[in-house]
Amino acid sequence: MADDLSASLLDGQEIRGLMDRYCLALFNADAELLLSLYWPDAVEEHGEYRGTAAGFVAHFMLVLRARIGTVATVSYRSIDFTSPTEAVAFGFGHIVTVAGPANDAKTALIATHYRDELQKRDGEWRIVRRKADMLVKRAI
Repeated sequence: MADDLSASLLDGQEIRGLMDRYCLALFNADAELLLSLYWPDAVEEHGEYRGTAAGFVAHFMLVLRARIGTVATVSYRSIDFTSPTEAVAFGFGHIVTVAGPANDAKTALIATHYRDELQKRDGEWRIVRRKADMLVKRAI
């Protein structure tokens, strides 16, 4: 029982670390890091985008690289383990973006809800399916 609890705590920490790396990937517009969070067969439903995670990353990099800056804070509120190698995580994100020419930059706050299905393969947790819905976007 104690071993199961320890494994669950360690797995939960590793899964939360995915979101930390997700935020770093957004901040640096780092396609390689972002793609490393997904399994090669992963599916992404993000706003109007529906398709492979690789396709989403390619699409999203065009958006991120057109911005002056992006800062994100995203965290999982709950992680439910459905087996020792599968989990469903729910989280919220607050993202601030700055876009446009430097002399006329526009800043926006975006709030997003995430539902991630994760799998542990060869000892590593990654996203296999993500559904992200924008809750609000406001100019600030």
